[in-house]
Amino acid sequence: MARIITRRDFLLMFLGVLGLFSITQLTAAQKQLSRTTSARIKKLSTDKFDNPNSNILLVLWSFHHYNTKKIADVIAETLGAQIKSPPEIKPEDLQRYDLIGFGSGIYHQQHHRSLLDLADNLKEVSGKRTFIFSTSGVSRKFAIKNDIDDPHEVLREKLLSKGCNILGEYNCPGWNTNSFLKLAAGINKFRPNAKDRQRAKEFAEGLKERVKDLAIPFGTTE
Repeated sequence: MARIITRRDFLLMFLGVLGLFSITQLTAAQKQLSRTTSARIKKLSTDKFDNPNSNILLVLWSFHHYNTKKIADVIAETLGAQIKSPPEIKPEDLQRYDLIGFGSGIYHQQHHRSLLDLADNLKEVSGKRTFIFSTSGVSRKFAIKNDIDDPHEVLREKLLSKGCNILGEYNCPGWNTNSFLKLAAGINKFRPNAKDRQRAKEFAEGLKERVKDLAIPFGTTE
C-alpha cells in the first residue's frame, strides 16, 4: 500500500531542498569572494606602485570601495614607497624597510584583522619607524571628540608593544555602504575627495621631514 505523504513529510522535504540550495549558494558565494579577494589583492600592489628598491613600505588592506587605497596611492607617490597587502608579506620581510605604514578601512572601530594579525606576529624591534593611516565611515576626529573608541588605538598599541616608533597618524572619511546604509547609497559617497588627498600628501611630506636622519637616500635602497 502506498504511503501517504503527510504535511510533516512535505515540510521535511522542503527544508532539505532549501538547505541544499543554501549550501550551493553559499559555496558559490565563497568561490566568488575568493576570486574577488585575489583580484583585489593583486590590484592593491600592482596598480601603480611596484618599486622593489624602495626602503619604504605601505601595508594596505582596501576592499569595498578602495577608499584607503586612494589615500595610500598619494602617500606612496609622495614617499616613493611600495604597496603590498598583508597576505603578500611575512613578518620577517618587514625588517628590511626603514619606514612602514599600516593602513586599512575601519571595521568595528579598529583596523582590518589582517593588519592586526601581522602586527601581532612582528618580532620585537627597537625604534622601527612606522605610521598609521585609515579611512572610515565615522571620522577618527569625530569619534575622539564624541568619546567613541579611537579606531587607531588597537593597532597603535600592538605596534608600540613591539617597540615601533609611530611617527604620525592619518584618517579621513570614506564611502560606506555597509549593512542598511546601502539602501540610501551609503554615507560619505564622494570621500576621500581632493581635499582629503591633499591632506594625505601634506601628511606624507611631514613624514619626510621626520625621517631626514635616514642613513640612505630617502625612498630607495640603492
